[in-house]
Amino acid sequence: MRSEDLRRREAPGCRPRLRAVLFSPPALTVDEVREELHRTAERLRRAERKLAAIEALDGVDEHRIRAAIAHVQMYSRPSGYVVADADEPPPAQGDIVEIEHQAFVVARLAPSPFPADPRRCAILLRAS
Repeated sequence: MRSEDLRRREAPGCRPRLRAVLFSPPALTVDEVREELHRTAERLRRAERKLAAIEALDGVDEHRIRAAIAHVQMYSRPSGYVVADADEPPPAQGDIVEIEHQAFVVARLAPSPFPADPRRCAILLRAS
């Protein structure tokens, strides 16, 4: 007997929930898929920037690596100043950074406000 001769026999309506999950169209809308794709592309961009920053280093020094792949952000909110960690290489002066759906421009890069922290601090101003 050959494998082509074998047929799987199923009763009609067998496992309807499984069939619905496997063969029904996804419940996501086009906008949700686009948003997820945008988030994934942003994570990939950050990872590529981290890798490029690490590859540009001459030697392996933990403080230099940390300074190259992460930075601190300082910006103003109506409630006061915010100092936040950013898990990506520091942006360049003049770059636009989006935080919580608000655009900020990098006014300058300064040393981190935290003692013994090798990271740079991006001083951000609201983009107008």
